[in-house]
Amino acid sequence: IDSNQTPEIFESQMKRITNAAIALFAFGEREKIWPLLRANPRPDLQTALMNQLKLVNPSVTTLFEQIKQESVVSIRQALLLTLGELVAGNSLKALGEAEVQVLLAMYKDDPDAGVHSSLRWLLHRIGKKEDIQQADQIFAKEGISANKNWYVTPFGQTMLIVRGPVDYVMGVDPKTLPETERYYLDCERAVVIERSWAIGTLEVSHSEFLRFRKVHTINPVTNPSLEGALGSVTWYDAAKFCRWLSEQEGVAEDQMCYPSLEEIKAGMVLPTNYLSRTGYRLPSEAEWEYSVRAGTVSRNYFGDSNRFIASYGWLRENAARQVHVPGLLKPNAWGLFDGIGNVAEFCQEVEHMSLVAVPSQYDREDTLPVDDKNARTQRGSSISVGVLQARSTDRNAASPNRHFFNGGFRIARSLDRE
Repeated sequence: IDSNQTPEIFESQMKRITNAAIALFAFGEREKIWPLLRANPRPDLQTALMNQLKLVNPSVTTLFEQIKQESVVSIRQALLLTLGELVAGNSLKALGEAEVQVLLAMYKDDPDAGVHSSLRWLLHRIGKKEDIQQADQIFAKEGISANKNWYVTPFGQTMLIVRGPVDYVMGVDPKTLPETERYYLDCERAVVIERSWAIGTLEVSHSEFLRFRKVHTINPVTNPSLEGALGSVTWYDAAKFCRWLSEQEGVAEDQMCYPSLEEIKAGMVLPTNYLSRTGYRLPSEAEWEYSVRAGTVSRNYFGDSNRFIASYGWLRENAARQVHVPGLLKPNAWGLFDGIGNVAEFCQEVEHMSLVAVPSQYDREDTLPVDDKNARTQRGSSISVGVLQARSTDRNAASPNRHFFNGGFRIARSLDRE
């Protein structure tokens, strides 16, 4: 399929191919369908099949048996998300306790972050929230494992590990976008990230932030749940949380990415080597986008079409103007939830009007003093953004002293070289 076609033609072609694949499945040609669920830089077909195989009412047992024997990680993840769609269709009675225990065992043992997050999403949908929490408490004591690309922090945040160095083309060429969708921050550049890093698979929640700051006022209309993604925070608040979290875990002072809590304010200067330090911090803009795109080159990490966008992001059309609990919608291929929508997420560095204005091709420290006149980058859209504007490359910015009900963050940290 030529993704450069008009959206209408592209959508029509995708529907025909998806319908043909579903028909094959319905006629018993299942072995021809599983490979179509493999990860792809433009994953529209994979996404369509995950969301629409339920139309032919596939046997839960068939999907479950394929999940157990599937060796290709991305297909295994896609099958789990497909199974989750069936659960939503009231097929829970076909998923017995023995099958649930197998899923819980996979949640504990599968080394892939994408599979792990998909299991979390599926188990949550079948009412196993307490089992997830109990398992996470055990993971939090284990630390980082060499054979897994995820781990749980002592604080309880699940982290995706991205092992560097990596290089990719960041952003989007505005000439490839319809004029009505272009934004003044749109641009692209080649970037190299030389280090390995970890980034939270979930946005920081209000209840997590309250463990740091006992009182944080939010609007109960737009932010109704303590378990919801944190809103109404400034960049300074986010930096303070990261500094506090580093202190809680006993990070050495020479590994801190921010000064003391009292010094985190306008005029502060960051360490010149903070990207080499292992304390918690906000992700760089390049780290954030690479982690969210998860190997895709499409408009969003689930494809170029917006047909199934409501399964992945809380946006103006489906959020009812409320910030939601992180992790209720589907993750990306690498296990990150809410990479579009819900809350706009602060990144580490100052806003550059154009990515090509960034001083180096390499992702380097931003060591200019932080001040309220220069905005800090935000990524990920929010519940105030519409479907037509939401994409993995969406960029925004806000002054570090400003806060909005739909503005939050997720944590990150650099990892020691292995």
